[in-house]
This record gives sequence, C-alpha cells and structure tokens, in this order.
Amino acid sequence: MKNKNILVIMSLILFLFNHSIALAQDQLTNVEIERYLSSITSLQLLDTQIEAESENDDQVVESQFFEETGTMSLTPITDSLSKITTHPTYDRFTEIIKRTGFSSPQQWASAGDRIMIAYSAYQLKNPPQNNGANMGAITDEMQASLERIEKNQFISSEQKQILKNKIQNSMALMSDPNYIENENIPIISPYIARLNSLFKDYQ
Repeated sequence: MKNKNILVIMSLILFLFNHSIALAQDQLTNVEIERYLSSITSLQLLDTQIEAESENDDQVVESQFFEETGTMSLTPITDSLSKITTHPTYDRFTEIIKRTGFSSPQQWASAGDRIMIAYSAYQLKNPPQNNGANMGAITDEMQASLERIEKNQFISSEQKQILKNKIQNSMALMSDPNYIENENIPIISPYIARLNSLFKDYQ
C-alpha cells in the first residue's frame, strides 16, 4: 500500500510536468471549481451511457472523456480536447459543458488544468498519514527508477534517455516554488474530499 501511494503521486507529477513557464496561471474561483465538479459528474454519466450504447453497436465506440493519454503536460485537460473533438458524442459533451456554466470547452479545460495542477501539488504537500507518499519518499523512488532504467538491458539508449529526461524534469518540478507553492492550492483545499472521490480511479 505504501509503495502504491508513492507511485500514485509520482504518476500525477509525471502526468502534469512539461516546463515551469506553464505554471503562471490564473487564480481559480469557487464558481469555476463548482462548475467543473458538476460537469465531471454529468460527463461520467455520459461516459457510462456511451459504453452501454456501444454494447449494442457492431462497431464499438470507445469513450475518450476519461481516457489517459500518456502525454506529459501541465495542461492535461486542454491537451485532451483534440481527441474529444473527434468523438462522435462531442456535441453532447459541449452541451454538458455549457449547461454547467462554461462558455466553451476551452474554458472548461483551462479550469480543469488549474485544478489538476493544484490538486497534485496539494497531495505532495499534504500526503495522507502513514502512506509514505511524502516528497522525500517520492524523490527516492524517482532516483530508484532512474537506476532501474539505466540497468535495463531491453530498451535502447535513446529510450533510456527519454525516460530519464521525464523523471529528471519531474524531480525539478517538485522543487519549483511556482508549482509546490501554487496559488490555487488553498483555493482547492476545501474541495479535496470531493476531488479525491473524483480521482479515485487513479488512486
């Protein structure tokens, strides 16, 4: 359980990092957070509906609203829009976004990016008790990952360098005050329980 919690936090960092300049973002408002949480609840229902409809189709249409892209970015929600726009149910997605108060999918994604960044930083600063997922433990695990990559005989030197760069950049991000002292952390703090529930599939 201890190692699992460390890996969960590591995956959040690896998922969010790109370059620190992207950390200069607008301050979240309570209205944005409430709207975003409301939209996710509705989108989860749509996601379930899509899966049910696909069971009756000859050609299965995979949902992409909550699909992990595997990309490394500080704007993960915005980055996912390019895939969502090609989804057959994009019109229904847009309708939900606007119904919850956002003027466009881009505005919705911007709020999601800021929430995700602040949420991951909060988890680093306030790890649940007795799970071992503090910054020191995560740094140690990242260092161990670097060593495992270096010793791996089944991947090329180029692949090793790509993986090592991702981890090293993530380690640098953890020490960036613009990230770890993100101005949106105290704003999302009252919503942590709801966010934990929202992201429970990744924990």
